[in-house]
Amino acid sequence: MLGTKKVLTNWLFMCITMAFVCYNASGSTYPFIPKYMETQLGMHNAQASYLLGLVFLPSALFGLFASVAILRRFQLGPRGCLYLTTGASVLSLVILVPAGFISCPRPPIAGVNIPYGHSLTANVSLGRLPGGIALTSPCNADCGCPLDRYRPVCASDGITYFSGCHAGCRESQSIQGPRGIKLANYSNCGCVTSNPQSITGGSTKQLSGTQTIMAAKEESTGYFASVWATPNPENFTPDGVTDAANRTDTRTVTVTSEPNAYTNPSSSVQITPSTSAFSIPCPTKCIASRSFLALMTLNLVCRAMIPLLLVVASLRVLSPDTKTFGVGLQSLTTRLLAYIPAPIYIGALIDSSCELWSSSCGVRGACLLYNMPLNRLLFVGVQALLTSASIILMCVAIHLYNRREAAEGKSQAPGLTTRDIATSMGSLTSSIPSLTNVGVRNRNGYM
Repeated sequence: MLGTKKVLTNWLFMCITMAFVCYNASGSTYPFIPKYMETQLGMHNAQASYLLGLVFLPSALFGLFASVAILRRFQLGPRGCLYLTTGASVLSLVILVPAGFISCPRPPIAGVNIPYGHSLTANVSLGRLPGGIALTSPCNADCGCPLDRYRPVCASDGITYFSGCHAGCRESQSIQGPRGIKLANYSNCGCVTSNPQSITGGSTKQLSGTQTIMAAKEESTGYFASVWATPNPENFTPDGVTDAANRTDTRTVTVTSEPNAYTNPSSSVQITPSTSAFSIPCPTKCIASRSFLALMTLNLVCRAMIPLLLVVASLRVLSPDTKTFGVGLQSLTTRLLAYIPAPIYIGALIDSSCELWSSSCGVRGACLLYNMPLNRLLFVGVQALLTSASIILMCVAIHLYNRREAAEGKSQAPGLTTRDIATSMGSLTSSIPSLTNVGVRNRNGYM
Protein backbone atom coordinates (compact mmCIF):
# COMPACT_ATOMS: atom_id res chain seq x y z
CA MET A 1 0.00 0.00 0.00
CA LEU A 2 2.88 2.37 0.72
CA GLY A 3 4.36 1.71 -2.71
CA THR A 4 0.96 2.26 -4.35
CA LYS A 5 0.59 5.58 -2.55
CA LYS A 6 4.07 6.72 -3.61
CA VAL A 7 3.40 5.84 -7.25
CA LEU A 8 -0.10 7.31 -7.44
CA THR A 9 1.01 10.59 -5.84
CA ASN A 10 3.90 10.93 -8.28
CA TRP A 11 2.01 13.33 -10.56
CA LEU A 12 4.79 13.45 -13.13
CA PHE A 13 4.67 9.67 -13.54
CA MET A 14 0.87 9.64 -13.67
CA CYS A 15 0.83 12.27 -16.45
CA ILE A 16 3.24 10.15 -18.48
CA THR A 17 1.08 7.07 -17.82
CA MET A 18 -2.11 8.78 -19.00
CA ALA A 19 -0.29 10.05 -22.10
CA PHE A 20 0.72 6.44 -22.73
CA VAL A 21 -2.93 5.38 -22.34
CA CYS A 22 -4.10 7.97 -24.91
CA TYR A 23 -1.33 6.93 -27.29
CA ASN A 24 -2.31 3.24 -27.16
CA ALA A 25 -6.02 4.09 -27.41
CA SER A 26 -5.42 6.03 -30.63
CA GLY A 27 -3.44 3.06 -31.96
CA SER A 28 -6.54 0.91 -31.55
CA THR A 29 -7.88 2.46 -34.77
CA TYR A 30 -5.28 0.65 -36.87
CA PRO A 31 -7.18 -2.68 -37.06
CA PHE A 32 -10.00 -0.72 -38.74
CA ILE A 33 -7.77 0.67 -41.51
CA PRO A 34 -8.43 -2.17 -44.04
CA LYS A 35 -12.18 -1.59 -43.74
CA TYR A 36 -11.58 2.15 -43.97
CA MET A 37 -9.58 1.71 -47.18
CA GLU A 38 -12.29 -0.53 -48.58
CA THR A 39 -14.93 2.10 -47.81
CA GLN A 40 -13.07 5.27 -48.75
CA LEU A 41 -10.69 4.11 -51.48
CA GLY A 42 -12.71 1.34 -53.12
CA MET A 43 -10.00 -1.20 -52.36
CA HIS A 44 -10.72 -4.84 -51.63
CA ASN A 45 -10.32 -5.73 -47.95
CA ALA A 46 -7.79 -8.50 -48.63
CA GLN A 47 -5.72 -6.24 -50.87
CA ALA A 48 -5.74 -3.48 -48.25
CA SER A 49 -4.61 -5.89 -45.52
CA TYR A 50 -1.79 -7.16 -47.71
CA LEU A 51 -0.55 -3.65 -48.51
CA LEU A 52 -0.72 -2.55 -44.88
CA GLY A 53 1.32 -5.53 -43.75
CA LEU A 54 3.83 -4.94 -46.52
CA VAL A 55 4.28 -1.25 -45.73
CA PHE A 56 3.59 -0.85 -42.03
CA LEU A 57 5.91 -3.52 -40.60
CA PRO A 58 9.11 -1.98 -42.02
CA SER A 59 7.86 1.46 -40.97
CA ALA A 60 7.32 0.36 -37.38
CA LEU A 61 10.76 -1.26 -37.22
CA PHE A 62 12.38 1.85 -38.66
CA GLY A 63 10.72 4.09 -36.08
CA LEU A 64 11.72 1.79 -33.22
CA PHE A 65 15.35 1.59 -34.30
CA ALA A 66 15.45 5.35 -34.82
CA SER A 67 14.32 5.97 -31.24
CA VAL A 68 16.97 3.54 -29.92
CA ALA A 69 19.69 5.24 -31.98
CA ILE A 70 18.69 8.71 -30.75
CA LEU A 71 18.60 7.57 -27.13
CA ARG A 72 22.07 6.04 -27.32
CA ARG A 73 23.62 8.84 -29.36
CA PHE A 74 22.42 11.78 -27.24
CA GLN A 75 22.02 10.01 -23.86
CA LEU A 76 18.62 11.57 -23.36
CA GLY A 77 17.28 12.15 -19.87
CA PRO A 78 13.61 12.39 -18.90
CA ARG A 79 13.31 15.93 -20.24
CA GLY A 80 14.85 14.99 -23.59
CA CYS A 81 12.61 11.92 -23.90
CA LEU A 82 9.50 13.97 -23.19
CA TYR A 83 10.47 16.69 -25.67
CA LEU A 84 11.21 14.14 -28.40
CA THR A 85 7.97 12.26 -27.69
CA THR A 86 5.95 15.46 -27.88
CA GLY A 87 7.59 16.43 -31.15
CA ALA A 88 6.95 13.00 -32.69
CA SER A 89 3.30 13.12 -31.56
CA VAL A 90 2.77 16.59 -33.04
CA LEU A 91 4.35 15.49 -36.32
CA SER A 92 2.16 12.37 -36.48
CA LEU A 93 -0.92 14.55 -35.90
CA VAL A 94 0.13 16.98 -38.65
CA ILE A 95 0.51 14.02 -41.04
CA LEU A 96 -2.79 12.44 -39.98
CA VAL A 97 -5.03 15.43 -40.67
CA PRO A 98 -4.40 15.57 -44.47
CA ALA A 99 -5.00 11.81 -44.66
CA GLY A 100 -8.54 12.48 -43.49
CA PHE A 101 -9.28 14.41 -46.69
CA ILE A 102 -8.19 11.62 -49.05
CA SER A 103 -11.02 9.64 -50.55
CA CYS A 104 -12.27 8.24 -53.83
CA PRO A 105 -15.77 9.02 -55.11
CA ARG A 106 -18.22 6.20 -54.52
CA PRO A 107 -18.99 4.39 -57.80
CA PRO A 108 -22.61 4.45 -58.98
CA ILE A 109 -24.55 1.85 -56.98
CA ALA A 110 -28.18 1.31 -57.90
CA GLY A 111 -30.49 2.23 -55.05
CA VAL A 112 -27.66 3.85 -53.08
CA ASN A 113 -26.49 6.92 -55.00
CA ILE A 114 -28.28 6.46 -58.30
CA PRO A 115 -31.93 5.41 -58.82
CA TYR A 116 -32.88 2.14 -60.47
CA GLY A 117 -33.59 2.35 -64.18
CA HIS A 118 -31.21 5.27 -64.86
CA SER A 119 -28.27 5.06 -67.22
CA LEU A 120 -25.00 6.81 -66.62
CA THR A 121 -25.34 10.08 -68.48
CA ALA A 122 -23.74 13.43 -67.99
CA ASN A 123 -26.95 14.73 -66.43
CA VAL A 124 -27.05 12.13 -63.65
CA SER A 125 -25.62 13.25 -60.32
CA LEU A 126 -24.31 10.62 -57.93
CA GLY A 127 -25.41 11.46 -54.43
CA ARG A 128 -27.82 10.70 -51.63
CA LEU A 129 -31.21 9.68 -52.95
CA PRO A 130 -34.21 11.74 -51.76
CA GLY A 131 -35.76 8.77 -49.97
CA GLY A 132 -32.52 7.31 -48.70
CA ILE A 133 -31.13 3.91 -49.69
CA ALA A 134 -33.76 1.85 -51.51
CA LEU A 135 -32.46 -1.46 -52.83
CA THR A 136 -35.94 -2.74 -53.71
CA SER A 137 -37.46 -1.69 -57.01
CA PRO A 138 -40.35 -2.98 -59.19
CA CYS A 139 -37.74 -4.81 -61.29
CA ASN A 140 -36.62 -6.96 -58.31
CA ALA A 141 -39.56 -6.71 -55.91
CA ASP A 142 -40.61 -10.34 -56.50
CA CYS A 143 -37.09 -11.75 -56.07
CA GLY A 144 -36.95 -11.71 -52.26
CA CYS A 145 -33.31 -10.55 -52.32
CA PRO A 146 -31.56 -11.08 -48.95
CA LEU A 147 -29.41 -8.51 -47.16
CA ASP A 148 -27.16 -10.95 -45.36
CA ARG A 149 -24.06 -9.94 -47.32
CA TYR A 150 -22.82 -7.38 -49.82
CA ARG A 151 -22.24 -9.23 -53.13
CA PRO A 152 -21.61 -6.45 -55.69
CA VAL A 153 -21.95 -7.10 -59.41
CA CYS A 154 -20.92 -4.86 -62.29
CA ALA A 155 -23.65 -4.69 -64.92
CA SER A 156 -23.36 -3.97 -68.61
CA ASP A 157 -24.80 -0.48 -68.05
CA GLY A 158 -21.74 0.46 -65.96
CA ILE A 159 -23.65 0.50 -62.66
CA THR A 160 -22.79 -1.59 -59.61
CA TYR A 161 -25.70 -3.50 -58.11
CA PHE A 162 -25.87 -4.79 -54.55
CA SER A 163 -26.05 -8.38 -55.82
CA GLY A 164 -27.10 -10.32 -58.87
CA CYS A 165 -30.50 -10.72 -57.28
CA HIS A 166 -30.86 -6.95 -56.81
CA ALA A 167 -29.94 -6.51 -60.48
CA GLY A 168 -32.97 -8.66 -61.31
CA CYS A 169 -30.84 -11.34 -63.00
CA ARG A 170 -32.67 -14.59 -63.80
CA GLU A 171 -29.75 -16.75 -64.87
CA SER A 172 -26.21 -17.26 -63.74
CA GLN A 173 -23.28 -19.21 -65.11
CA SER A 174 -20.09 -20.13 -63.30
CA ILE A 175 -16.88 -19.34 -65.16
CA GLN A 176 -13.21 -19.73 -64.41
CA GLY A 177 -11.50 -16.43 -63.66
CA PRO A 178 -7.82 -15.51 -63.44
CA ARG A 179 -5.69 -17.59 -61.06
CA GLY A 180 -8.41 -20.18 -60.73
CA ILE A 181 -10.91 -17.82 -59.06
CA LYS A 182 -14.53 -18.80 -59.61
CA LEU A 183 -16.69 -16.00 -61.00
CA ALA A 184 -20.35 -15.64 -61.83
CA ASN A 185 -21.65 -14.29 -65.13
CA TYR A 186 -25.29 -13.16 -64.80
CA SER A 187 -27.74 -12.70 -67.65
CA ASN A 188 -31.35 -11.72 -68.30
CA CYS A 189 -31.12 -8.94 -65.69
CA GLY A 190 -34.39 -7.05 -65.45
CA CYS A 191 -33.00 -4.00 -63.60
CA VAL A 192 -30.11 -3.37 -66.01
CA THR A 193 -30.62 -0.88 -68.81
CA SER A 194 -29.77 -2.17 -72.28
CA ASN A 195 -27.83 0.89 -73.49
CA PRO A 196 -24.67 1.37 -71.45
CA GLN A 197 -23.25 4.85 -71.23
CA SER A 198 -19.96 6.19 -69.88
CA ILE A 199 -19.43 8.85 -67.29
CA THR A 200 -16.40 10.89 -66.39
CA GLY A 201 -16.32 13.02 -63.28
CA GLY A 202 -13.68 14.39 -60.93
CA SER A 203 -10.57 12.26 -60.70
CA THR A 204 -12.50 9.03 -61.23
CA LYS A 205 -13.18 7.64 -64.69
CA GLN A 206 -16.10 5.22 -64.77
CA LEU A 207 -15.92 2.96 -67.81
CA SER A 208 -18.87 1.61 -69.71
CA GLY A 209 -20.27 -1.70 -68.60
CA THR A 210 -18.50 -3.91 -71.14
CA GLN A 211 -15.24 -2.10 -70.57
CA THR A 212 -15.43 -2.41 -66.80
CA ILE A 213 -15.88 -6.15 -67.08
CA MET A 214 -12.82 -6.40 -69.31
CA ALA A 215 -10.80 -4.07 -67.09
CA ALA A 216 -11.69 -6.05 -64.01
CA LYS A 217 -10.81 -9.34 -65.69
CA GLU A 218 -7.47 -8.06 -66.90
CA GLU A 219 -6.20 -5.98 -64.00
CA SER A 220 -8.40 -5.89 -60.90
CA THR A 221 -8.02 -9.39 -59.51
CA GLY A 222 -8.35 -7.96 -56.03
CA TYR A 223 -12.03 -7.35 -56.69
CA PHE A 224 -12.90 -10.91 -57.62
CA ALA A 225 -15.37 -12.67 -55.37
CA SER A 226 -17.78 -15.46 -56.10
CA VAL A 227 -21.33 -14.15 -56.01
CA TRP A 228 -24.09 -16.73 -56.13
CA ALA A 229 -27.20 -14.60 -55.52
CA THR A 230 -29.99 -15.29 -57.97
CA PRO A 231 -33.77 -15.66 -57.74
CA ASN A 232 -33.55 -18.99 -59.60
CA PRO A 233 -30.82 -21.19 -58.08
CA GLU A 234 -31.88 -24.05 -60.32
CA ASN A 235 -30.43 -22.17 -63.29
CA PHE A 236 -26.90 -22.49 -61.96
CA THR A 237 -24.26 -24.37 -63.85
CA PRO A 238 -22.11 -25.47 -60.89
CA ASP A 239 -18.35 -25.29 -61.13
CA GLY A 240 -18.48 -24.16 -64.73
CA VAL A 241 -19.85 -27.48 -66.04
CA THR A 242 -22.27 -27.16 -68.96
CA ASP A 243 -24.98 -29.73 -69.32
CA ALA A 244 -25.17 -30.00 -73.11
CA ALA A 245 -28.15 -32.34 -73.00
CA ASN A 246 -30.35 -29.86 -71.21
CA ARG A 247 -29.00 -26.49 -72.24
CA THR A 248 -27.26 -25.01 -75.20
CA ASP A 249 -25.46 -21.76 -74.50
CA THR A 250 -25.29 -19.51 -77.52
CA ARG A 251 -24.66 -16.31 -75.58
CA THR A 252 -21.12 -15.77 -76.85
CA VAL A 253 -20.31 -12.17 -77.64
CA THR A 254 -16.83 -10.77 -78.16
CA VAL A 255 -16.52 -7.40 -76.49
CA THR A 256 -14.70 -4.82 -78.56
CA SER A 257 -13.84 -1.29 -77.48
CA GLU A 258 -11.41 1.47 -78.18
CA PRO A 259 -7.93 0.72 -76.77
CA ASN A 260 -7.23 2.58 -73.57
CA ALA A 261 -5.25 2.23 -70.37
CA TYR A 262 -7.80 -0.18 -68.94
CA THR A 263 -8.40 -2.68 -71.70
CA ASN A 264 -6.44 -5.13 -73.75
CA PRO A 265 -7.51 -4.99 -77.44
CA SER A 266 -6.96 -8.73 -77.81
CA SER A 267 -9.13 -9.64 -74.82
CA SER A 268 -12.67 -10.95 -75.03
CA VAL A 269 -15.28 -11.85 -72.45
CA GLN A 270 -18.31 -14.07 -72.84
CA ILE A 271 -21.30 -11.91 -71.87
CA THR A 272 -24.77 -11.16 -73.07
CA PRO A 273 -25.10 -8.30 -75.54
CA SER A 274 -27.61 -6.31 -73.48
CA THR A 275 -28.52 -6.99 -69.85
CA SER A 276 -25.75 -8.87 -68.08
CA ALA A 277 -23.63 -8.55 -64.97
CA PHE A 278 -20.34 -9.83 -63.64
CA SER A 279 -19.57 -10.78 -60.04
CA ILE A 280 -17.29 -7.86 -59.22
CA PRO A 281 -17.94 -4.19 -58.42
CA CYS A 282 -17.30 -1.82 -61.31
CA PRO A 283 -13.68 -0.65 -60.92
CA THR A 284 -12.77 3.03 -61.02
CA LYS A 285 -9.52 4.79 -61.67
CA CYS A 286 -8.45 6.38 -58.38
CA ILE A 287 -4.84 6.75 -57.29
CA ALA A 288 -5.66 8.33 -53.94
CA SER A 289 -4.66 5.10 -52.19
CA ARG A 290 -0.98 5.86 -52.90
CA SER A 291 -1.12 9.21 -51.12
CA PHE A 292 -3.04 7.68 -48.22
CA LEU A 293 -0.53 4.86 -47.79
CA ALA A 294 2.40 7.31 -47.96
CA LEU A 295 0.92 9.54 -45.25
CA MET A 296 -0.01 6.61 -43.01
CA THR A 297 3.50 5.19 -43.39
CA LEU A 298 5.07 8.45 -42.20
CA ASN A 299 2.50 8.62 -39.41
CA LEU A 300 3.46 5.13 -38.23
CA VAL A 301 7.20 5.92 -38.30
CA CYS A 302 6.58 8.84 -35.94
CA ARG A 303 4.28 6.82 -33.71
CA ALA A 304 6.71 3.90 -33.50
CA MET A 305 9.28 6.17 -31.83
CA ILE A 306 6.97 7.05 -28.92
CA PRO A 307 6.58 3.87 -26.76
CA LEU A 308 10.26 3.36 -25.95
CA LEU A 309 10.75 7.04 -25.11
CA LEU A 310 7.76 7.04 -22.77
CA VAL A 311 8.97 3.90 -20.98
CA VAL A 312 12.44 5.36 -20.48
CA ALA A 313 10.96 8.61 -19.17
CA SER A 314 8.69 6.66 -16.80
CA LEU A 315 11.59 4.67 -15.35
CA ARG A 316 13.72 7.75 -14.75
CA VAL A 317 11.07 9.73 -12.87
CA LEU A 318 10.42 6.91 -10.39
CA SER A 319 12.42 6.34 -7.24
CA PRO A 320 14.60 3.18 -7.21
CA ASP A 321 12.29 1.39 -4.75
CA THR A 322 9.16 1.95 -6.89
CA LYS A 323 10.45 1.36 -10.44
CA THR A 324 9.27 -2.25 -10.80
CA PHE A 325 5.91 -1.64 -9.16
CA GLY A 326 5.37 1.56 -11.13
CA VAL A 327 6.00 -0.11 -14.49
CA GLY A 328 3.60 -2.91 -13.57
CA LEU A 329 0.94 -0.41 -12.54
CA GLN A 330 1.45 1.49 -15.79
CA SER A 331 1.00 -1.70 -17.82
CA LEU A 332 -2.18 -2.57 -15.91
CA THR A 333 -3.61 0.93 -16.38
CA THR A 334 -2.87 0.86 -20.10
CA ARG A 335 -4.69 -2.42 -20.54
CA LEU A 336 -7.71 -1.38 -18.49
CA LEU A 337 -8.13 2.06 -20.08
CA ALA A 338 -6.76 1.56 -23.61
CA TYR A 339 -6.37 -1.97 -24.95
CA ILE A 340 -9.75 -3.28 -23.72
CA PRO A 341 -12.26 -0.41 -24.07
CA ALA A 342 -10.74 1.56 -26.98
CA PRO A 343 -11.57 -0.93 -29.78
CA ILE A 344 -15.13 -1.13 -28.42
CA TYR A 345 -15.96 2.57 -28.41
CA ILE A 346 -13.97 3.28 -31.57
CA GLY A 347 -15.85 0.50 -33.38
CA ALA A 348 -19.14 1.89 -32.07
CA LEU A 349 -18.23 5.36 -33.34
CA ILE A 350 -17.35 4.02 -36.78
CA ASP A 351 -20.55 1.99 -36.92
CA SER A 352 -22.56 5.11 -36.14
CA SER A 353 -21.79 6.19 -39.72
CA CYS A 354 -23.43 3.06 -41.17
CA GLU A 355 -26.13 3.61 -43.76
CA LEU A 356 -27.13 0.01 -44.44
CA TRP A 357 -26.92 -3.00 -42.13
CA SER A 358 -26.96 -6.63 -43.15
CA SER A 359 -29.90 -8.64 -41.94
CA SER A 360 -30.44 -12.36 -41.51
CA CYS A 361 -33.69 -13.77 -40.12
CA GLY A 362 -34.56 -10.32 -38.78
CA VAL A 363 -31.30 -10.01 -36.82
CA ARG A 364 -28.97 -7.11 -37.63
CA GLY A 365 -25.51 -8.13 -38.72
CA ALA A 366 -22.47 -6.22 -39.97
CA CYS A 367 -22.50 -2.86 -41.71
CA LEU A 368 -22.66 -3.09 -45.49
CA LEU A 369 -22.47 0.55 -46.58
CA TYR A 370 -21.13 3.59 -44.73
CA ASN A 371 -21.80 7.30 -45.05
CA MET A 372 -18.39 8.09 -46.53
CA PRO A 373 -17.88 11.71 -45.29
CA LEU A 374 -19.11 10.90 -41.77
CA ASN A 375 -17.08 7.69 -41.66
CA ARG A 376 -13.94 9.57 -42.64
CA LEU A 377 -14.60 12.31 -40.09
CA LEU A 378 -15.15 9.85 -37.22
CA PHE A 379 -12.21 7.60 -38.09
CA VAL A 380 -9.66 10.41 -38.35
CA GLY A 381 -11.34 12.58 -35.69
CA VAL A 382 -11.07 10.01 -32.90
CA GLN A 383 -7.37 9.48 -33.69
CA ALA A 384 -6.73 13.23 -33.73
CA LEU A 385 -8.62 13.72 -30.46
CA LEU A 386 -6.71 11.00 -28.59
CA THR A 387 -3.37 12.11 -30.03
CA SER A 388 -4.10 15.71 -29.00
CA ALA A 389 -4.92 14.54 -25.45
CA SER A 390 -1.61 12.67 -25.36
CA ILE A 391 0.28 15.79 -26.49
CA ILE A 392 -1.39 17.93 -23.81
CA LEU A 393 -0.54 15.41 -21.09
CA MET A 394 3.09 15.27 -22.22
CA CYS A 395 3.31 19.07 -22.13
CA VAL A 396 1.98 18.97 -18.55
CA ALA A 397 4.58 16.31 -17.72
CA ILE A 398 7.35 18.53 -19.11
CA HIS A 399 6.12 21.40 -16.93
CA LEU A 400 6.03 19.19 -13.82
CA TYR A 401 9.52 17.86 -14.53
CA ASN A 402 10.93 21.36 -14.91
CA ARG A 403 9.35 22.34 -11.59
CA ARG A 404 10.81 19.27 -9.89
CA GLU A 405 14.25 20.00 -11.27
CA ALA A 406 14.03 23.61 -10.12
CA ALA A 407 12.91 22.56 -6.63
CA GLU A 408 15.67 19.95 -6.26
CA GLY A 409 18.28 22.41 -7.51
CA LYS A 410 17.11 25.04 -4.98
CA SER A 411 17.23 22.58 -2.07
CA GLN A 412 20.82 21.65 -2.98
CA ALA A 413 22.00 25.26 -3.44
CA PRO A 414 25.28 26.23 -1.61
CA GLY A 415 23.80 29.36 0.02
CA LEU A 416 24.12 29.67 3.90
CA THR A 417 21.39 30.65 6.33
CA THR A 418 21.82 32.32 9.76
CA ARG A 419 21.21 28.99 11.46
CA ASP A 420 23.91 27.33 9.36
CA ILE A 421 26.42 30.06 10.32
CA ALA A 422 25.57 29.80 14.04
CA THR A 423 25.89 26.03 14.01
CA SER A 424 29.23 26.22 12.23
CA MET A 425 30.60 28.81 14.72
CA GLY A 426 29.53 26.63 17.67
CA SER A 427 31.32 23.64 16.22
CA LEU A 428 34.42 25.70 15.61
CA THR A 429 34.44 27.05 19.22
CA SER A 430 34.20 23.55 20.69
CA SER A 431 37.08 22.35 18.57
CA ILE A 432 39.61 25.08 19.66
CA PRO A 433 40.89 23.21 22.81
CA SER A 434 41.56 20.13 20.77
CA LEU A 435 43.57 22.15 18.29
CA THR A 436 45.64 23.68 21.16
CA ASN A 437 46.45 20.27 22.64
CA VAL A 438 47.56 19.05 19.26
CA GLY A 439 50.04 21.91 19.05
CA VAL A 440 51.41 21.20 22.58
CA ARG A 441 51.96 17.54 21.85
CA ASN A 442 53.79 18.40 18.71
CA ARG A 443 56.20 20.73 20.56
CA ASN A 444 56.91 18.10 23.23
CA GLY A 445 57.75 15.55 20.62
CA TYR A 446 54.91 13.14 21.36
CA MET A 447 53.94 12.96 17.72
